[in-house]
Amino acid sequence: SLSVARCMEGIVRKIWKHDLSTDICFLYTTADMQFQTNLQGRHWLSARVSERIADYYGIPSVSMDFAVARLAKDDKLILKGDKDKDYGGRIVFTNDAVHPTSEGHLVYTQTIVDAFDAMAGQEMEPRTGLLQPQGADNYEYSKMYNITECSLEGDWQRLGKGNRIYDLLGHRIPVLILGKTAREQVTVRFRGTRIGLLDVVGAGTGKLTVRIDGRAPVTVRRFDVHCTYYRNHYFWLPELGEGEHTVTITVDPEPLDKESILPKQLSDEVRRDLPEMNIY
Repeated sequence: SLSVARCMEGIVRKIWKHDLSTDICFLYTTADMQFQTNLQGRHWLSARVSERIADYYGIPSVSMDFAVARLAKDDKLILKGDKDKDYGGRIVFTNDAVHPTSEGHLVYTQTIVDAFDAMAGQEMEPRTGLLQPQGADNYEYSKMYNITECSLEGDWQRLGKGNRIYDLLGHRIPVLILGKTAREQVTVRFRGTRIGLLDVVGAGTGKLTVRIDGRAPVTVRRFDVHCTYYRNHYFWLPELGEGEHTVTITVDPEPLDKESILPKQLSDEVRRDLPEMNIY
């Protein structure tokens, strides 16, 4: 919850430092993990934390999670259903308990439209300045750096058009590099309290070895049960004291028993990528 608060307040303050006239609205969605909480009339923890930020800064929010829960309680919607199966006219909100179907997106869309219609009739005082931060340790001073601005060692391969991972995700991470052996190393020196990495995980990714300020190395696994396809992901390293720090990240070539982590039924495409045990 603390991380959510720092992130959400940091986002708000970055936006309004850039342009105080920008309108912000928080949207709360739902999925299987939080749905029972929504049915009880409560937001999931991350949304409750975000609402405290919204209240402090006078930011409106739209509770799409509650709209879905109301329809379910009225027996007009089921959270998860099979494709092409008749559920007696009820809306099938998702096929996988996470991603909305076309019908599910219509529920979200109509909820936003109704909320915006209600907001349009309300007068708001113009913002004349930025409030003092609610949390002094929020991430308003965070920055994102290109990986090529860091110190790179080894035979990192820069991906480009024609590479299937780049073609899939390059529009989100314009600079993608790939390493396969323990020779590939990234060193980052920074002043602050925390650092994270935006990356790609999938059937071919494995583990990293991370050393912070010369301490004993730790292993970070970049592979999970959902790695049947390549997708954007990220991870944070542990919080540090304010000051200058050096972080070294190295590809860990030790194999993982990936088939014990993944679902039992795997496509031929996924199995093709498994031998590439630890590219990163």
